[in-house]
Amino acid sequence: MKKIVMIGHEPLTKRTKSIFYIEDFIQAGVEFEYWDISQYIFPGMRLIKEVEAPYIRKFSQLWQVRQQLVSADIGNIVFIIEVRKNWQSRRFYKLLSDHHCFTVRIDMYGNTVLNISLWQKLKNVQLERIVKMLSNRLEEYALNIYKTINKVKDFDIVFSSSILFPGRIPINHPDYEKYFENQLSIKGGYAVFLDIYYPLHPDLLYMMGMKAVSPLSYQESLRTFFDKVEDKYGIPVVIAAHPKAKYVGSEFGDRKIVQGETDSLVKDANMVLLHTSNSVSYCILYDKPMALIANKEYCKNRDLSSTQKKLSISLKIPIFDIDHIDMTDFNPRKLSHEERNEYIYSYLTSKNTEMKRNKDILLDELLKK
Repeated sequence: MKKIVMIGHEPLTKRTKSIFYIEDFIQAGVEFEYWDISQYIFPGMRLIKEVEAPYIRKFSQLWQVRQQLVSADIGNIVFIIEVRKNWQSRRFYKLLSDHHCFTVRIDMYGNTVLNISLWQKLKNVQLERIVKMLSNRLEEYALNIYKTINKVKDFDIVFSSSILFPGRIPINHPDYEKYFENQLSIKGGYAVFLDIYYPLHPDLLYMMGMKAVSPLSYQESLRTFFDKVEDKYGIPVVIAAHPKAKYVGSEFGDRKIVQGETDSLVKDANMVLLHTSNSVSYCILYDKPMALIANKEYCKNRDLSSTQKKLSISLKIPIFDIDHIDMTDFNPRKLSHEERNEYIYSYLTSKNTEMKRNKDILLDELLKK
């Protein structure tokens, strides 16, 4: 039986362990290891709810990974790679290619990139954003030259729920998996806000290079807006905290903050409030009225603001500026039946996989390699 080694750019967390079915691999009798190279990619990275387990190996230098590969039975290992392919990680991917590793990408966030036309992308783009886009393109071009010169190969297999991945093996989005298991919806008498732990999310600090800033003005704006929502609809706003968030409890006033229950919170909510989040999939799957919201502090991050505009275009719903909002105009809405199905079968599942479970698809495909 093949051994599976997963290599990650961040420490193993309970969520990663769950959505990548690590316990299912182990229970199926697969020899499994998790190679944590976070301290090589992002020195100093620390996350809440990090997992400690005997199958975890930690590396802070690339030569340590090379040493491990030299002593490994490469032909009997399937490598699941959860490391961004960019200029920063180019030597890591060259190392895998040099050792002829069989590499697999399991895209668990198939609704991150949306099918937006170039004209729609550019229509409202600001100069600063255009400069960033050109910079990204130049980096991509340089990376492709590096890959060609050094014979860095692409992934041998890509699993994804998104139709935008050519040649993929279809799987389901993790949010669809949870929805499939728990479809009964009950009105809960509350609105839920899908928190993204802005501006303290580790991805903003480590991957996007955003400087740490105070969240106080951002949170004050949200509290004021949530007061208005509660006054208009007569229901409380509950906070679905991001899995990586670390709150003391007063950030959103005296409102309830719940972590690790986003699926259930959306399922039972009257409406959903969000900036942009992969968890928008729950809103669509459970057919909930939703509203995209933004404020001055949030819009300071051009990348997130741009992503939110793309989501607005894709879903055909407006963005409400909560710093200057007239609540008589505030009206969360559901997608139409046609819009909902288009999103679900473009980014979350497929006709071939909607009645299957990811763990079965992955085990069947990976263990026969």
